[in-house]
Amino acid sequence: MDKVEEFLEFLKSNRPDVRKQASKDVLDLTGTDGGIVLLNSAETHDSLALLSRLLGDQDEIALNAAKALVNMSSNERAKSSLLEKSSFWASILETLSELGKAINSPKTIPERFLVCVKLLNNVTTSVFGAERLLEGRLGEKYRGLDVQNLILFWLKRPDELAEIALVITNVTQLDDGRDLVLNKNEPFLSGVFRMMESPFASTRKACVETVRNCCLNNLDAQLFLLASMGLCERLLKPLLGQEGIADPDDFDELPIFLKRAIEDADKNFVEKHVEKERESDPEVRRLIIDVLLLVAQHRSCREILRVKKTYAVIKAYHPTEDNEETSDLIFDLVDLLLGEEEGKPDLDGKPVPKIVEILPEEIQQSHKHEEEDLVESPEDEENSKSVLYEID
Repeated sequence: MDKVEEFLEFLKSNRPDVRKQASKDVLDLTGTDGGIVLLNSAETHDSLALLSRLLGDQDEIALNAAKALVNMSSNERAKSSLLEKSSFWASILETLSELGKAINSPKTIPERFLVCVKLLNNVTTSVFGAERLLEGRLGEKYRGLDVQNLILFWLKRPDELAEIALVITNVTQLDDGRDLVLNKNEPFLSGVFRMMESPFASTRKACVETVRNCCLNNLDAQLFLLASMGLCERLLKPLLGQEGIADPDDFDELPIFLKRAIEDADKNFVEKHVEKERESDPEVRRLIIDVLLLVAQHRSCREILRVKKTYAVIKAYHPTEDNEETSDLIFDLVDLLLGEEEGKPDLDGKPVPKIVEILPEEIQQSHKHEEEDLVESPEDEENSKSVLYEID
């Protein structure tokens, strides 16, 4: 313990070389459960507060501190202590606000930022952590602004900042988080939809989970997503295979978005000999069916699912699914979609709203203009301090 106290004392040194070595020594300690317990049990120094302060230090020192905090946040006791430290939240949010500068640079984003995102994901898995992130740095007037900034950073550099998708999923545990993503005046929802086609399975999974969270206990949100935002088509597209839809009548009645996906797959197969593959990750497929099953609990939503020929796609996909749990969910979904409505669940049913046809060209156009939506012009000096992204 004396050695641990010595390491922690050196973290406060005025000399960068001493802080660098001390942060490395502390990081090594966090590689074991015993080391984490020792650091968290130190009586003379607050290891979590000291490491939090170093998040804004020189790159290598900050990176060591961030990695150490990631390791410590895997311990429930240390994580609980970290969540309650205002110094931690001030440091990590201030550090992540600097991402705007890194995003505008053509260079690779420094690793310390990426590790801080990983750390933020760890601490926002709890409701308390997600609430604290929504609260942000600047008070109630700017509630949610730090989350908005993070989403915009992610949409600008999605491959490098893929773990922000996990943070968004955590935040949408809360009503305020869901409202933020569903805001019709911001590009957040369209960004989540776009990232459902990410090359990273973890990102695709996080996006589907975020959509699922947005549908929880909110029929109005479900109807908006299904009727106006093309949620059904976006969920069904990953389930389409190269064989497409066998029944010509079913194909003719498909939404244009899905027809185009099948036609493009046929074209790629003929010209490039590339087959369209269904979603490869079994957990993502299960989540897609889970979301469809969730919205199918309402009769008005079931009517939209039928209009969009959900069953036709599920019928072609189901024989290829080898996951038993997902297959059981499919049977439950089909039971709701087929047959008479009498005796089926109808939770707070509402009339079916006017259904907007989502065209592939419109989606591409929205992506083209998405970056324009990411630019923010602060209206006053106070607001300019809070809007820390400036994306060209």
